[in-house]
Amino acid sequence: MSGALLILAYKRPEVLRETVNALMLAEKSGINEVIVVIQGSDEEVLQIVKDITWMKCRIFKTEYSLRTSAKEAINRNLYTDLEIAFNNSRNDYAVVIEDDICVSRDFFNFIYSCYTKYKEDDYFRAINGFSLRPFYTFVATPS
Repeated sequence: MSGALLILAYKRPEVLRETVNALMLAEKSGINEVIVVIQGSDEEVLQIVKDITWMKCRIFKTEYSLRTSAKEAINRNLYTDLEIAFNNSRNDYAVVIEDDICVSRDFFNFIYSCYTKYKEDDYFRAINGFSLRPFYTFVATPS
């Protein structure tokens, strides 16, 4: 079993940098590739993503008209990420991370364990993670 790490990025390089650092430090059980969809053309965001060298990484960019709502753009980006991940038969599951989510070092171990345990259950659809500290500033630093 293998999964794809999907990152949705926008114009927030400062939080994206922290997110990528946390992902780099995490044990990536079951994850075989990173797929990033970047909305817009922020060069700093693009460079942060290009610097992902710790795993195979594919980058895709999207642009929408000014009339596109934030909700619609996020949904389109998510659909694009999922379509890319599952058009590749190597991926059994996907982990979606927005650009402002910092994971713990054992996050992917938890996801992989849950997926392994519940994948045959017809009612199993997703594993959700969230922070109980919505305004906490997380700074991931390589050791």
